[in-house]
Amino acid sequence: MKPLSISAFIITSVEAARGIHHGRPFRPSPPSLRPPPTFPRLHPKNPSIPGPIVDLGYERHQAIVNSTGHYNNFSNIPYAIPPLQDLRFSKPLPINSTSSHINDGSIGHICPQAHPDWVKDAGLLVALYTLGLINNIDPIHLNPDPFKDVPHGWESEDCLLLDVVVPEGVAEAVKEDDYFVPLPVMVWVHGGGFTFGHKNQDGSPYGFFNASTFTPDSVAIHDSVIFVTLNYRLGAFGFLSTPDNSTDPYPTPNAGLYDQALALNWVSQHISKFGGDPDRVTVIRESAGASSILHHITSYGGSTSSLNPDSLPRAPFQRAILQSPAFFPAADADTELETYDDFLFVAQADTFEELKTKSEEVLISANKLLVSKSPYGQFTFGPTLDSIFIPKPVSILLTDGDFWDDVDGIMVAHNSLEGLLFTDIKSVENDDTFATFIRNSLPVLKDEDVEYVVKDLYPLKDENAGVLDKLLRGANATAELSTVCNAVYLLDAFGDEGSYKYVFGVKPGVHGQDVGFSFYQKPPSDPTDIYNTGKVLPSTEIVAQTLQAYIVGFVKEGDPNRGLIGPEFPVYKDGIVILGSKEDGNIFKTKNNGKKVEWHAEWKADWMDNSEKAFVDTEGSNNKGKDSEVEEKEELR
Repeated sequence: MKPLSISAFIITSVEAARGIHHGRPFRPSPPSLRPPPTFPRLHPKNPSIPGPIVDLGYERHQAIVNSTGHYNNFSNIPYAIPPLQDLRFSKPLPINSTSSHINDGSIGHICPQAHPDWVKDAGLLVALYTLGLINNIDPIHLNPDPFKDVPHGWESEDCLLLDVVVPEGVAEAVKEDDYFVPLPVMVWVHGGGFTFGHKNQDGSPYGFFNASTFTPDSVAIHDSVIFVTLNYRLGAFGFLSTPDNSTDPYPTPNAGLYDQALALNWVSQHISKFGGDPDRVTVIRESAGASSILHHITSYGGSTSSLNPDSLPRAPFQRAILQSPAFFPAADADTELETYDDFLFVAQADTFEELKTKSEEVLISANKLLVSKSPYGQFTFGPTLDSIFIPKPVSILLTDGDFWDDVDGIMVAHNSLEGLLFTDIKSVENDDTFATFIRNSLPVLKDEDVEYVVKDLYPLKDENAGVLDKLLRGANATAELSTVCNAVYLLDAFGDEGSYKYVFGVKPGVHGQDVGFSFYQKPPSDPTDIYNTGKVLPSTEIVAQTLQAYIVGFVKEGDPNRGLIGPEFPVYKDGIVILGSKEDGNIFKTKNNGKKVEWHAEWKADWMDNSEKAFVDTEGSNNKGKDSEVEEKEELR
């Protein structure tokens, strides 16, 4: 069975939810699209059409031709030395060897995967909500089957690979056309809670290529885009850390983020050989990918910050699209140390040096076990404060101006019901369980702060409220803590020029739902796409087409209005775009912000400041968050 993203698992759970409603046991159906016989070809290679070859200096790479989609995929390009043995749990190293062998992309792997057990419950819960069955279900009886294991041989530590996908004719034009103008580049950083996912999980870039022809003055390949997608280390392999890093040796915190940075440096160095413009690179993704981008924007505390005395450079890119930048504040030091010790114990290692000598199978199993036991809504591993790459929590860095303000433009988004996927229905039954839920999400909050959140910020207005009202109470709190506030802090930090925001409001509007809309392609435009998550109902096709036009317009010109479809997209100071409506998902609305309203500013200050002061000294910081979505929030609920 193909490893599923959270959004794909939700889709397969709808049928299961219907079964529960009618008294049948939960048995999720496998996805209709099966994986290829050998992973990870994005499309079957056409042996009758030899793909173009690009010389990277350290190897020559041949593309896989997709004659139906009209593009070439340079698949499974290594961008780092395999992080094995002594290179485990450390920063990636650039490739320093050369080979005359032609790599046709036929061999590749995904990084070791791990799913929290709660994800299966979350997918079913969202399906029940979508079908309007929440109030009819006893939460105690939600016991869906676990995730299936990733097929043997797919996972490997030797996984630092990327794909470069170019429209047909571009590679030839680079060599033969003296008037060829390098194309803008979009780099897709996959999501998956920093514990699962891979570069090919979200779909074919065909929809983006097709959308690029919608832009004004389009002239064939000269007005297209180039698509790059990459793997990075996950779980313990990419984010094992210890709060006491003063003793050498120790794992490099945030190694997975360093992987991404090295991949982006690879793009800057090599993308011109494929016809791409290294000075027009846009990073894009949803969920963990978006929060990764957020951490790159604040990496090292920015260029002029006293937090970066060695003037360490950020990953090279010019623009960023962040869809649902979701992550919880970093774990406290005790939890971080406990996780580190638990990983050593499960892997049967007494020291970090011994840990690096363990077999790949042992480490993969230890990683799966720890992640599977993650608290509901959490993933155990992820970005953590390290005094270097992440010197302070992101919200403080953005508020204090300690970020890279040389990014040319940002487009930020979140969905209308982000928090539902991460909310345990069993934890919101009453004020006591809700308080426990808040403590587990932010263990550093004082008792009086927890009471303030429960009683004042998210009160249960009706003691006789049904399951749905209780669930939405927790979902709204989770959304604002994990995602919405991140979006607001970033937009407020960058100001108004070149900043855009949209809300994805197609029902149910849950986290990850918009990925299929981003990768939309109208069948049968590319029937060979075995990873096609871009299937959209006919009633919402216009939403998908508009979203793609906005994305491509921003990638090409830094302005979503360069796309031909959809209403005018105002800059953030003038308004935001809402994609879809409560009724049918076909209506686009532009909300005029007018004067910004401090929506829940006090609780944001109390909540975020109190949590962050437990990790770093925030004296002098003013973390009062602002949002401009009072009416929008009520409408989209």
